[in-house]
Amino acid sequence: MNVLNNQRPATIPDGPLAFKKPFHRRLKIPILAQVSGLLFLLLISAGLLTVRQLSLTSQDVKTLAAAETVKLTLEPATSTLEFGQEKEYKIMAETNPVDLKVSAADLVVLRIQNDLIEIVDITPTTRLPVVLRSFQADIPGVRGSIVLGATPKNEFKGKDYIATVKVRAKDKAGTARLTMINGGSQVAAFGNSNNVYDNTGSSIAITVNAPVTPPTTVCWNYVIGSGNNLNWPNACKGIPKTAELVCAEVITPLAADEKTAYSAWIAAGSPVPEICKVSPPPVPTDPKLSLKFRIQGVTKAGIVKTADVTIRYHQKNSAELFSKTFPLTLTSQDDGTFGTTAPIALTAIHPEMIDQLNNKGVDILVKTPTTLRKKLGTIAYPPTDGSNTLVGNFNTQDMKLMVGDFDRSHTPHEQENYLRGSDIGRMVSKLTDLSIPATGEYADLDINHDGFFRGNDIGLIVGNLTDISISGDSI
Repeated sequence: MNVLNNQRPATIPDGPLAFKKPFHRRLKIPILAQVSGLLFLLLISAGLLTVRQLSLTSQDVKTLAAAETVKLTLEPATSTLEFGQEKEYKIMAETNPVDLKVSAADLVVLRIQNDLIEIVDITPTTRLPVVLRSFQADIPGVRGSIVLGATPKNEFKGKDYIATVKVRAKDKAGTARLTMINGGSQVAAFGNSNNVYDNTGSSIAITVNAPVTPPTTVCWNYVIGSGNNLNWPNACKGIPKTAELVCAEVITPLAADEKTAYSAWIAAGSPVPEICKVSPPPVPTDPKLSLKFRIQGVTKAGIVKTADVTIRYHQKNSAELFSKTFPLTLTSQDDGTFGTTAPIALTAIHPEMIDQLNNKGVDILVKTPTTLRKKLGTIAYPPTDGSNTLVGNFNTQDMKLMVGDFDRSHTPHEQENYLRGSDIGRMVSKLTDLSIPATGEYADLDINHDGFFRGNDIGLIVGNLTDISISGDSI
């Protein structure tokens, strides 16, 4: 098969692959490999040796397109590299018809347009695993090729990846293309004497980006977030803002060394250089929350409760869930519901940090000292009314918080947020009389808030314990 020659002429002479010397010698396969692969090569040679002319004219390809063809596609369609970065791209093969069996393929990949990238290697997948000729840089960095074959009784057919192409970016910014169009690729199939490669081909547009020069002055006051959730407001990170500076508006997490430097900046008193005061990035307005919910046993106004309200959300460019808890003191209304009298500011949760593209929304979870934590629901963000206020009206009987977390002797504290027999045991141990005024330590045990701790309060909690252990929702 002329595609296996080290030199690749523009056309291939007539005759079955125009072999000029024994097949195994032209491939330079070691003697042991010649013996072990002889049977396989005899099998695929039935398809390869009948190819009359593998360099087809454009008219030949048009004729084959209506018959048996194999389409080779480079994926993905676009890509981005930094200076010196290497990345692998996939070669997808698709047979037409689907049961067309491919015995061998000579894959040729070209770099065209700008001299910004170089082809480093081509490697096979398990679909055409036999390397008949290893990767060859026909034109170093510009054109590379490899010849692959199928294993006996496991010829490739259908649609799958058959090879990967490794590319390295040079130290020059711009856009180049990786292509297989008109490169000279050839594909042999059993029962077909032609080159069945569909030369419509495909290409990848690869953009090479210049690295951002680290600033001599870092504006640590630009950092948003808190704790371990620290981010730059854009891709320029801490570069001082100027009129000429153009930054991609994407939340960028601080790297490990940046977190260390940021902590040192905080420890030093958070000094802000003058250049960082000139035009810092605009500080986004914190979202607000308007909340209403119920607690088991509360049916009247004037009951005061402390509650931990947790906001949980997906951050941009991250699969992880982030959360922040806000301690609130709330008083029940006439209908027994608890809620905010005015929207509260969700400080340090900037709108730019919340993933608004995938409609994942913001989860609302609430826990009081004696209730199990409950996820009340998920609120769409940004709000559909165009405001910056999250409205969580969870005023339904089935969404009320379950009471029963009384035993706080657990270590560690993560073992709390459970209703167990020990919680009921603690209540029983406190009931030393038929009725005890709900003051002091007995106030939390008055579940129905009638002013007394009685057996009916314990009965409510016993009714909640439908299993050995009932757990609240985790953050």
